[in-house]
Amino acid sequence: EFRSILRFWLDMGVDGFRVDVAHGLVKAEGLPDLGAHDQLKLLGNDVMPFFDQDGVHEIYRSWRTILDEYPGERIAVAEAWTPTV
Repeated sequence: EFRSILRFWLDMGVDGFRVDVAHGLVKAEGLPDLGAHDQLKLLGNDVMPFFDQDGVHEIYRSWRTILDEYPGERIAVAEAWTPTV
């Protein structure tokens, strides 16, 4: 569905998209839903089970391919949290 949404807006003439919480699009298989309290307990951990999972980059590469199908320069800007190194 995301691909058709991207194409809709590109057909309308937009030049780009802002992707919010870009690292959270894919959830680990089998991961149960977490309530707000359980999510807070995970803050500060190096590994977050619902962020930066395998498959995230593949999705964004497919979106880049769609952007490249349109004339002119198209852009996607991502907002993503990363741990301090």
